Amino acid sequence: DPAQPGCWRRAKRTAFGCLGLVGCGLLAAGIVAARRPMGRYALGAGLISIGLPGPSLSLAQGLIDDYPDQNAAFYLLKSAAQRTLGHLDESFVTLDEAVQKFPNTFAANDDRCLYGALFGDPKAALPYCDKAVTLIGSRQANAALAHRGMARALAGDRDGAMADLDEAVASWRAQGIRDAQFARPYGVMLDALHEGRDPLDAAALQRERDRY
Repeated sequence: DPAQPGCWRRAKRTAFGCLGLVGCGLLAAGIVAARRPMGRYALGAGLISIGLPGPSLSLAQGLIDDYPDQNAAFYLLKSAAQRTLGHLDESFVTLDEAVQKFPNTFAANDDRCLYGALFGDPKAALPYCDKAVTLIGSRQANAALAHRGMARALAGDRDGAMADLDEAVASWRAQGIRDAQFARPYGVMLDALHEGRDPLDAAALQRERDRY
């Protein structure tokens, strides 16, 4: 009863108590989730996003040790942590393991295509790009084609690069998509190809490496 002395004080105590219970519940749920494979994976991805690749690498390795045949994402997380730490050779070994264990998984082949092209040998990355394109779903199609187009451009296949980028960028533009992750940078590459310019000179290549 608001008319009774101390009513609002008791109400506040009750409210804070409820908030404390909710907080404890969320913390407990987070601890339980972090013990499950995908909860551990989500935690590892979050650690990379806040600039802690070392702990993420440890989590990813633990997932691979515990569940070596369960999910390609665990290997891709490990590779991302290694790449962020500057261990490029080790990251390619991990990506190769992912493709070997999960040969028909889109993400494994697409990552091997993309990062192989950007940080390794673009020509050697092309078979993974081709496989990724054969595995694409409708939501992944443009990204896979754009990645292969970039790999082809870096490998010196301007006609192949233009064909892939034409298809991907035209689709994005038809949908009114102008995002800075895919449509805009790959559109710039395509425009450069049409104008006879190098779409990935040293500065542009470094920008793409920095983006990924």
